[in-house]
Amino acid sequence: MEHLKYLKWINYAMAGLLAMAGLFGGAMGLIMLMASSSQSEAEGVFVSVLFMVLFMGITLPFALLHYLTGKRVAEGRWRIVQTILAIMGIMNMPVGTAYGLYSLWLCWMNEESKAQFV
Repeated sequence: MEHLKYLKWINYAMAGLLAMAGLFGGAMGLIMLMASSSQSEAEGVFVSVLFMVLFMGITLPFALLHYLTGKRVAEGRWRIVQTILAIMGIMNMPVGTAYGLYSLWLCWMNEESKAQFV
């Protein structure tokens, strides 16, 4: 049961990192927008807005998903969602790999945790 609390806090940390990345991407998009609007180039404005919307539109929903998954995993629910996030995280070396492997081990191989999910 203690491992599920750790996984909850790890999911919260991942959500915080993704939210910060999303906000940073939004700020970079605004900087690009201000730089391109001073030159009054329509293409630059379009690219800046597109960058900002796409970057924030990808990272912020994943941040919310990590946060919600952390809450549910601590209650012994959402094992499939946690597994999907873990598999996606494995590709992100080195933090995502450690997160993904720990999550998969916890959800599917640890006997104490498996009992909580049933």
